[in-house]
Amino acid sequence: MLNRALKTVRIILLLYHIDNFSMQTTGKIKIVLADDHEVFIEGMLRVFDNHPEYEIVDTVRNGQQLVNSVRANRPDVVLTDISMPGVNGIEAIQQIKVFAPDMLCVVLTNFDSDHLILNALEAGAFSYVNKSMPKEVIFTALESSLDGVPHYCDSTSQRILRMIQASHIGKPQKYEELFNNSEKKIISLIVKDMIMKDIAAELCLGDRTVERYKAKIKEKMGVKTRAGIVVYAIRNKLVILDDSGV
Repeated sequence: MLNRALKTVRIILLLYHIDNFSMQTTGKIKIVLADDHEVFIEGMLRVFDNHPEYEIVDTVRNGQQLVNSVRANRPDVVLTDISMPGVNGIEAIQQIKVFAPDMLCVVLTNFDSDHLILNALEAGAFSYVNKSMPKEVIFTALESSLDGVPHYCDSTSQRILRMIQASHIGKPQKYEELFNNSEKKIISLIVKDMIMKDIAAELCLGDRTVERYKAKIKEKMGVKTRAGIVVYAIRNKLVILDDSGV
């Protein structure tokens, strides 16, 4: 069961890795930190004092301030809570991705409900860490994210696994009707972690044809990445697992 869990969560991680590249940086890694709790901000600043490779260039208390700060400071990483006054962290990430689509956004929050995890991933969050984890986990997540590999703490990974397992439930007809048979097959193979070249061979289609199908699938789903396709498929019960976990 553990191997199945690790394999299933790995698929989500690798899908993000496919759509993102490792960040090449020189000098300190610039971070904007967003949280509406002053005590937490102060504590994080002290923690970062022990990690000179990072520089907190700004701290903000709500999502709108975060958006404004990213525009002004162009940091390497956004480290944000979800629940904040006015514009929340997820809404802020959505807005940031419009003008800075490559911005690395890491969620650091106490909230780990299913819908918030999915909403954060759909918005463009790259990694998702619970505040209850030891502080060093934050730096593990940052290092992993900067290398192009998303990081989820154990509790988040377990929730992702459970959401995928729950996708055994029957598929809603209204979502199935959005996709033709070829698109459904491609969605299924993407969820199984197949690269586009192998999907083309599996379906006896040209590489460019499969890429056009993928673009159309993203357009219909309203997503921008392979990971977005998987999240959409999970949310709308388009995925059915077999005994191997995929």
